[in-house]
Amino acid sequence: MAAAKEHEVVLTDVVRDYQMGEVIVPALRGVSLEVDRGEFIAVLGQSGSGKTTLLNMVSGLDTPTSGVVEVSGQTVSRLGRDERTRFRRHNVGIVFQSFNLFSTLNVVENVEIGISFTLEKDELRDRALAYLEHVGIAEKADNFPSQLSGGEQQRVALARGLAKEPPLLVLDEPTGNLDAETSEEVWDLILRMNRETGATVIAVTHQTSVSKIAHRSVFLRSGQIWGITEGPLEE
Repeated sequence: MAAAKEHEVVLTDVVRDYQMGEVIVPALRGVSLEVDRGEFIAVLGQSGSGKTTLLNMVSGLDTPTSGVVEVSGQTVSRLGRDERTRFRRHNVGIVFQSFNLFSTLNVVENVEIGISFTLEKDELRDRALAYLEHVGIAEKADNFPSQLSGGEQQRVALARGLAKEPPLLVLDEPTGNLDAETSEEVWDLILRMNRETGATVIAVTHQTSVSKIAHRSVFLRSGQIWGITEGPLEE
C-alpha cells in the first residue's frame, strides 16, 4: 500500500475581509484547500478573485479574519507578526511579478541578501552561485539588474527564492511583465525546479496555459474556489 501523502499547506474555512472606510470588502469567503508536499499548484482567476490574498495567507504576509492556515506543520494563522517573519525566513521563498531586485547590488549579491539570515557569510557565495547555475544565469553573476533582460531578472528572483531551500515556494504573477516566449521559458524553469528540488510550488497567474504543466489548477471566483482540475491537462 502506498504511503499517504503529506500536506505542505492546509487552509480550513479561511475568510479574509478588508475594512474600506465603513464598508467591509470580502476577499476570501471560506476557502478550504490541501496542497501536498512537492505539488505544483496553479491558482487562476480574474483580478479581484482573491488570488493574491490567498498567497498572502499561505506565506504569512497576512492573517485571516477567521479560519485556519497551516504550513509546514505550523499554524501560521495563530502566529504574531514577528513570528510570521521568522516563519517566512526559514520556510517560504517568494517570487513577485516585479522581481524586487536591488538595483545597487549585482546578481549574486541579490541572491545572497535573500539567504543572509539563514547562512554563515562564508556559505553565502557558494549557495548563491549554485542556484544561479541552477536557473541558468551564473554567467551574469557580476552584472547589475539594469544590465539584464526581464526574463533574466526573473531568473535571478527565482534563484533567490530557491536559495533558501524552502519547503514552499510561492509566486505571484511571476511572468506578468514578460513576453510570451520568455514567459514560457520561465514556467518551464519553475516546473523543472519543482521536480529537482522537491519544493512545493503555489503560483498565482492569469495564464491558463500553466494548467498544462501544473499538477492541479485551482480556480477562484469572488473569493471562493469554484473549480479544481487535476493536471497536467496536456502531457
